Amino acid sequence: GDSESVNAALLEARRILDPPVATSADAVMTIEGEVTRKIDVWKMLCVCTTVIDVEAHTSECANRVGRVVEEAITNAVRHGGASSVEINVVGATGSVRVTVTDDGSGPARGNPGLGSAILDHATEGNWALEAGPIGAVLTATVSNN
Repeated sequence: GDSESVNAALLEARRILDPPVATSADAVMTIEGEVTRKIDVWKMLCVCTTVIDVEAHTSECANRVGRVVEEAITNAVRHGGASSVEINVVGATGSVRVTVTDDGSGPARGNPGLGSAILDHATEGNWALEAGPIGAVLTATVSNN
């Protein structure tokens, strides 16, 4: 309720939405590296399996894929109580398709929050969250330009 807390929350949201992108040849981000970094945060709380089939991609694409994966795992564990998450990342012409399936309680219908804003920003609005046979299925398309 106080202005300092609101300001701190806004700064944190800005940090999440606009993280720095590697620009030097020595610090090129890879999709594999970003996905691994995101999984490492959650590996004590859930089992994550990955299939990544992407050849060439930009650092910005890797950054955005990482944000999608991070948000998907966060929601699966925090909101769905998932113990297992499967992440598939497949390259296509000019884009990368990310599918994240979990064994949690499935998507809840509620008002969009910060997570939706993160996904909108990372995918330019190209994402959907649906109930799967068990849990939730997030599909997202990230530009690779």
